[in-house]
Amino acid sequence: MQRLVNQIGMRQDSVELRDKLHQVQHYSNQLAKDTSKYLKDIAHLPTSSTPSEQRQRKMQRERLMNDFSSALNNFQAAQRLAAEKEKQSVARVRAHSGFSQVSTNTTTPLHYISSVVHYIRHLVSLYCHHNDHTLSAYEEL
Repeated sequence: MQRLVNQIGMRQDSVELRDKLHQVQHYSNQLAKDTSKYLKDIAHLPTSSTPSEQRQRKMQRERLMNDFSSALNNFQAAQRLAAEKEKQSVARVRAHSGFSQVSTNTTTPLHYISSVVHYIRHLVSLYCHHNDHTLSAYEEL
């Protein structure tokens, strides 16, 4: 995931990269939820018969929980970095496009929709140009 995050805003940045990043984030979120549940289940396992086994199991459980906590912190840091880089990327696109913000204070909803469609076309154009793709599928908008 960190490798994908590092590519945001770089030459390798693309719609596909961001889709893949979002898929990895979704999968990682689910994995974190499942792992958290399993760690709680481990705490409810029957206790061992000897004090030595109990200490060993406790140490293993604590190590697993610490490793999971560390991995979760790294994942959350990567998510925050990804969000920040995506935000910066959108700000750069807006700055280069002449759209500082799509205004909702227009006279009609049709005008607002038209400006949003124009802005989206511009974003698609930038992405396609950046990736040397054609706009044929988007020009019918």
